[in-house]
Amino acid sequence: MTRPISTLLLSASMCALIAACGATGETDPGINQPLPPISGSPPPPPPPPAAPGDLDMVMRSKQDSVIFLNRATFGGRPSEVSALVNQDVTEWLAAEFAKPATLYLPDVLAARQSDGSIASNTDTYKAWDKMITANDQLRQRMVFALSQIFAISDDLSGGPRQARVAHFRDVLSTNAFGNYRTLLEDVTYAPEMGAWLTYLKNRKGDPTTGRMPDENYARELMQLFSIGLIELNIDGTPKLDGQGQPVELYDSTDVAGLARVFTGLSYKGTTFTRADADGLYSPMVVYA
Repeated sequence: MTRPISTLLLSASMCALIAACGATGETDPGINQPLPPISGSPPPPPPPPAAPGDLDMVMRSKQDSVIFLNRATFGGRPSEVSALVNQDVTEWLAAEFAKPATLYLPDVLAARQSDGSIASNTDTYKAWDKMITANDQLRQRMVFALSQIFAISDDLSGGPRQARVAHFRDVLSTNAFGNYRTLLEDVTYAPEMGAWLTYLKNRKGDPTTGRMPDENYARELMQLFSIGLIELNIDGTPKLDGQGQPVELYDSTDVAGLARVFTGLSYKGTTFTRADADGLYSPMVVYA
């Protein structure tokens, strides 16, 4: 069973807070320091690790609040910094998870000019505006982080490029705190990813002509978006087989087999080759 991204974020935020923010305010470095051991005696045992329930998740100072907000958002306003002081971070996270997703595409489409065109940098301006002013700041930070994993070109050819880029950001925004498997599915059906990784209008193999399904997305899905090239230990080091070699997780046969799954996908429209007016920035559909 996969866990929602929000659950993972909550756990990760707790660890990051304790490690990076302190969350205890300033202390005198000379207070509560252990006495040096008596010569010849064994050193005292290390204190046991704190149980999860014992972690202090309250922001004790403005400095703690600033550090936390700089990591969890694109930076807090002075009022937001002050409001977080003496607040439990888990409550702040729960409130952020509950906020509705900010969407990009409606604003980009609303900026269309009289002839239907969209100014060249509209999607970029709208994106920066949302990062700075949107109410769901944790989600905006997640959208940015996910965009570094699920990367597409911002220079997609064909149709209103600005609307297409904005639509893909909406896919990430909608799934920022959800299930990773659902995120992968929605990214797969995004025409922007289909165009970028060349499985848009990908056709099944034809033995008579020698045509083979495009394998680009199948390979990237496993290598970059999910399992990776080799199996890893819990500490991130490669897991080795009996001969001391890294354990590979898939081979060319797996890539070829998965590529067959990603055939028949094209723009929403009347046919495989004819898109609706909004098909360039709507989820793709499967044609027989």
